[in-house]
Amino acid sequence: MDSNSIKSILRLYRPGIDDETQVIKEALLRVENDPELKVWYQTYLQNEEALHQSFNDIAIPPGLKTELTKQYAKHNAPAKRNMWLVPTAIAASLMLLVLSWLMIGPEAKPRFTHFQHDMLAFVTQPYEMDIVEDNLASIDQGFANVNWPTGYVLPASLNTLHILGGVMQQWQDEKVSIVCLENDAGKYIWLFVTTLSTFSIDKTIPIEAEVLQRAPLLTHTAWQDQHFTYYMIAEGDIDFIKSYL
Repeated sequence: MDSNSIKSILRLYRPGIDDETQVIKEALLRVENDPELKVWYQTYLQNEEALHQSFNDIAIPPGLKTELTKQYAKHNAPAKRNMWLVPTAIAASLMLLVLSWLMIGPEAKPRFTHFQHDMLAFVTQPYEMDIVEDNLASIDQGFANVNWPTGYVLPASLNTLHILGGVMQQWQDEKVSIVCLENDAGKYIWLFVTTLSTFSIDKTIPIEAEVLQRAPLLTHTAWQDQHFTYYMIAEGDIDFIKSYL
């Protein structure tokens, strides 16, 4: 396994929760014997712990149970997921809903600022690809097959990245197509695509490339065309994200 593969594996591994499969054991052994990987993994675990603690401090608002029941009653999952990921998927979904509730309440119209916060929560949690393809055209076709946002136009520079796959996310009753990519150094880029009508009159768009979060460092940007709203989060500095626009 190369360094990028090891990082991808360990990003999905939850110490003390998941079983140490042979693949996990091999990845952890490589980390112990590679100083650069060891520093990366220690930093990654520290960032994960800080993030989890911040969510533990969120007070659960009154009425959330009723809203959860409504959301999951009408939710129709677009693809089957492995059983070992079910607890993680549920936890991540609950967290996203709590954040949305705290910011806008159950009746308010979705706003792009709320969308940004929820997609930040998405990229910092484990997730599974609904579409596993290594080229953008095939991912786009996968979204089209299930009537998710498709036919979007992406920056040509994204074709230089490793294509990891696509995720079909439902947010505030809106469909979001998520394209996941990675560069040679193992840095991730996530592109979220929604129909233009979702945020058509939101004055907070476009967003120039700027720092979204400093630890771990994430940057973001957003733009629109005649049909879609695009939101990008990158695991790098401002120059890094600009190089893929």
